[in-house]
Amino acid sequence: MSNVELPALSGGNFSETMEMLIQLIGEDSAWKICEYFQGEQVTFPKSILQYRRNHEIRIKFKSGKSYPELSREYSLTTRQIRTIVHASVESDAYSQLNLQF
Repeated sequence: MSNVELPALSGGNFSETMEMLIQLIGEDSAWKICEYFQGEQVTFPKSILQYRRNHEIRIKFKSGKSYPELSREYSLTTRQIRTIVHASVESDAYSQLNLQF
């Protein structure tokens, strides 16, 4: 990006999504995303959030939390928690990405 003074993104005539993006990551980062993805529609799959949630559940289970505790914390049934805890992580599509949480 050049050293030219850029107009402020917040408070302008931008979509609600853009305003939320600015609030979440700041104007500088929002500009970087605009430059990188200019003209493209970007979507974030819900399954990646589920992958992160399942990862957190496995870690908390290994740290000593019980099925009922995790069930209440994540609003899932104990059966769903058991399935997540005992599922093969390698079978998950996102396991290859080396994501940092």
